[in-house]
Amino acid sequence: MDAKAIGEGIAVRIREVLTKGEMVGLLELIDRTIHISSEEGLKALDPSLKRLFPFDFAMCGMSGGALAEAPRVECCINLSYPEGFISKYIGEARFLIDPVVALEREEPRLYYLKDILDRRKELDTEESREFAGGFGIKAGYSTGVKSGQLGLVSVFSFMAPILPRNERSELIIQLVAPHLHAALRRIFRKFRGPSCGNPLTAREMEVLDWVKAGRSTWQISLTLGLSEATVKFHIKNIMHKLDATTRGQALAEAIQRGYVSLD
Repeated sequence: MDAKAIGEGIAVRIREVLTKGEMVGLLELIDRTIHISSEEGLKALDPSLKRLFPFDFAMCGMSGGALAEAPRVECCINLSYPEGFISKYIGEARFLIDPVVALEREEPRLYYLKDILDRRKELDTEESREFAGGFGIKAGYSTGVKSGQLGLVSVFSFMAPILPRNERSELIIQLVAPHLHAALRRIFRKFRGPSCGNPLTAREMEVLDWVKAGRSTWQISLTLGLSEATVKFHIKNIMHKLDATTRGQALAEAIQRGYVSLD
């Protein structure tokens, strides 16, 4: 499926699933993420996220290291998990046997918790279920986003005692995840290296503006009078410079850095 069809499909889903008020709330939340540069700022998003979709507990972190190695947690920020859970999770290095971390490192994307446990049965032990269940963590979603060059995966978990699978929640998480990822990366600037201003050329900015408008590679080539191969070349460079693995992630990163506006 090409980028145009994917973009149109998401637009249709947004119109079908979200109310206008929810769309406004989502855009306001994304706008807030642009200005986040501290753990406190990220934690302050928790109430707004809960107004958009139901969950009780949220936390996020960044994991690194080769897939063949044990996961290395570079950072962990607790938004609203029980402190007792976080203390044991970090203190007992439970991230080493966390099926969520394991699967997100392997194939970062949106997952429903039951699907994760089905795929990583070797980590879904009675002891681990009792540990999580003791804190009311029994259902929910996780989502991961990988940084192209750095090999780091950000993981966001949204859990609850009861949280049915829901298309609306999944859509909202998918839309906000790249922006949460960019905010988390900005908090830990060492993962991005020193900033030296906007690295994109004027032509790359033109291409990115049309990507933001939802145009396909073919449409951008017609608009700018370029070949599709040239447009693909510019998009590849944009993704490389912004350390992104997809167009959507590159756009989110550009918005977060202030290179592109939400207007």
